[in-house]
Order: sequence, then structure tokens, then C-alpha cells
Amino acid sequence: MLAQLSAGADRAVQQGHPLRAVYLVGGTPTALATRDLVRLIEGLRRHLPLAPDCEITLEGRIVSFGLEKARAKFDAHPGAALEDVASRGAGSVAHVLACLPEGEAVCVPGTAFEAVMAEIARWGEITLAPEVLA
Repeated sequence: MLAQLSAGADRAVQQGHPLRAVYLVGGTPTALATRDLVRLIEGLRRHLPLAPDCEITLEGRIVSFGLEKARAKFDAHPGAALEDVASRGAGSVAHVLACLPEGEAVCVPGTAFEAVMAEIARWGEITLAPEVLA
């Protein structure tokens, strides 16, 4: 696939408008070794005009996802909400949290819920997806 992308780098389709989504399906891409999955994502970035917020979706089976593959999935969607990364096949939210760099996430007991919500309220206006408000 990378060879085909490289060979077609001069084609108009690979030079056109930025792509907002790339779907890797068939043959279960998550069965690839982690290093090959990372190479594939890097190749997509190198050879295709991806929009800054481009979604890269991988077809896979949950048994194919280990911690390293979840990290690769998270790296492919750096600005995504943790729940979104998890729902894209990277496992549970806890699994995605384990992929974050040291110090990027803090787990607190449920008894701290009110204090955490009060702190978030002090941040000012936040944006929520419409379905959250329904």
C-alpha cells in the first residue's frame, strides 16, 4: 500500500483538497504488527493531503488491540476525546488513559466528583456535542 501511495504521489487525487477521513478496512488492518501500523499511518500523512483534523478509522477486532496499538490509534487522533478514541476500537477508556504520557491524566476516586465538577465550572465556557445536551 505504501508503495502504491508513493508511486501515485504526483497524481491529482493525491494533490487535491485535504481529506477529512480515511477508512482502512478489509483484511483487518489491526492484525498488522504495531510498527507496520505506525508506518502505514505515517505513510498516509506523508503521501495524502490530510486535513489537520482528518479522521483515520481502522477496522479491527478487539483481540487485535494491545497497549502499543492503542497508542498508535491515539497518536492518529491527537485531539480526540478519550471516549472517541476508545469507541474507534482502541479498547476501553481506561486502556486509552494508559497510553497517555506520564502526568497527562490523573485518576481520582468517585468521591471527588463534586470537587472536580466545581473546578471545571471555574474554567469558563466549554463546548459540548449536541447529543450530550439531549
